[in-house]
Amino acid sequence: MGGHEDRGLPANWVEENGGPVCLACRRELAADAAITGTSSDLPVQERARLRSFALLEFEVRRDPDRSNAQIASAVHTSVVAVQKARERLGIAVAPA
Repeated sequence: MGGHEDRGLPANWVEENGGPVCLACRRELAADAAITGTSSDLPVQERARLRSFALLEFEVRRDPDRSNAQIASAVHTSVVAVQKARERLGIAVAPA
């Protein structure tokens, strides 16, 4: 459109699967992927645990330079849970 500059995607959006995807949707997609292909009789608590792990690992991978406290706050979990996710993924906290 004339007179308008292309500013790109808003903060925390990415181009994925042929279109823009917001951070909330990316989080939901990561959590959904964790249970895709699991048994339909998997207990609700186990499904929730898998989704929680996937969301946490998504956030660590998304911005590994953020502090454990910032990531924990973003996904409503404990700093210890973030530390364990970093250990599982082999992603250390960046030195301050």
